[in-house]
Amino acid sequence: MARDRRSHVVAAHQVVTRFGCPRQYPAGARRRRSQPDDLRCGQFTIRPERSHQWLSLIDDFTQATRHAAGNIFCEWSRNVDDPHQFIVVEGFESKEADEAHLNSDYFRAAMAWIPDLIVKAPEIVKAEVPQDGWHEVTELSPR
Repeated sequence: MARDRRSHVVAAHQVVTRFGCPRQYPAGARRRRSQPDDLRCGQFTIRPERSHQWLSLIDDFTQATRHAAGNIFCEWSRNVDDPHQFIVVEGFESKEADEAHLNSDYFRAAMAWIPDLIVKAPEIVKAEVPQDGWHEVTELSPR
C-alpha cells in the first residue's frame, strides 16, 4: 500500500513539474500565475471497458476547468502501474477560485455522468501551497 501511495505522489509531482506552466491555451486567454495557492491531486479508477475513452470523455470538463477564472492548470495522466487509473492535478490561484470550480455548472454536469464510469470513489489529496513561485530542485541538474 505504501508503494502504491508513493507512486501516485511521484506521478503527481512529475505532472506538476512537467506541466506546471499551462499548455494548450490560446495566447492571452487569461492572466496566469506560475504557482498555485490551492493544489489538488485526484486519482480516478475507470471501468476497464471505458478506460481507453476516458481522456476524450473528460476533455470538455478539462477544457472548462482550464478556462475557469483562477485556474492555473488542469492536467491528466495515466498511472503507469494501472492502465485504468488516471491522475488529475489541478492548481487554482485561491480557495475562492477552487470553490467556484466546485460550484460551477460544468463541475455539476461532470458529477452527473462520471459515476457511470468509475470503479470506486476517486481519492484526493488537497493542499495549500505557501511558497511563492517555483523553486529549483537543487539535488538534480542536467549534465
